Amino acid sequence: MNNLAVLYDLQGRYSEAEPLYLKTLQIREEEFGERHPDTARSLNNLAAVYLALKRYKEAEPLYLRTLEIWRETLGNDHPDTAICLKNLAALYYMMHDYAKAIPFVQQAVKINIRVLGEEHPETRDSINWLQGIRRANFM
Repeated sequence: MNNLAVLYDLQGRYSEAEPLYLKTLQIREEEFGERHPDTARSLNNLAAVYLALKRYKEAEPLYLRTLEIWRETLGNDHPDTAICLKNLAALYYMMHDYAKAIPFVQQAVKINIRVLGEEHPETRDSINWLQGIRRANFM
């Protein structure tokens, strides 16, 4: 079910992905518990759909909960934690709250450099996000 949701998500079929992500989240919460990394992944995926649908107020608490769970279970320096930080930065960027976005993406950059190295694609992507948000903040 989650794989089908991911496929719909990648195809931009967000209204079809959403109920599948919701069901996957429900199953993972029941099977693994509310504080499990896989449950957090479902939260993150659902938040991404809400972000794509411009439902920012629904995405924000899901991303924040994802971040909390991943920090608790995977640690502050895990690549998934950095991904969630970058996702939060993207959310605040889309909301035009650049001052709020910058600290999140800065943390993601630091983690990625430390854990993945400066030339890793995820690190480069985080750096590009940081530069883009900084430019938008000064326009």
